[in-house]
Amino acid sequence: MEKSVVAPFNGSLLSTDITGSLAGSPRSFSLDMIDSHDRPLVAEALARALDPMSDNQPVRWGEGSNSRGSIVARGRAFIFEDQICRGFHAVIERPGNHSPYQGAACRQGLGDWRIISGLATDP
Repeated sequence: MEKSVVAPFNGSLLSTDITGSLAGSPRSFSLDMIDSHDRPLVAEALARALDPMSDNQPVRWGEGSNSRGSIVARGRAFIFEDQICRGFHAVIERPGNHSPYQGAACRQGLGDWRIISGLATDP
């Protein structure tokens, strides 16, 4: 069992909850899984997409690269442990592979967004 944050995409935070693993153990989304060349592009796309003032439009990254994708905010920003948080949907596209993810990220003040949860979803 692992502890995770339950954050519905309607923007309100309900609670923390204990969850079990799903069959197939979905992969977590993290900037570490992105090529080092593309990480700054993904971090910038994440910041633009999750900005609380954004209009929930997809932000694309990596055009012309072997790895590319998009990130779009889901729901409104919410507060969790004195941080601004927001749900997101991301897609990473590589040759022969299209991997969708959903999760949440938080930041304190004007700092960088930190992914707090991110699981692969079924294509």
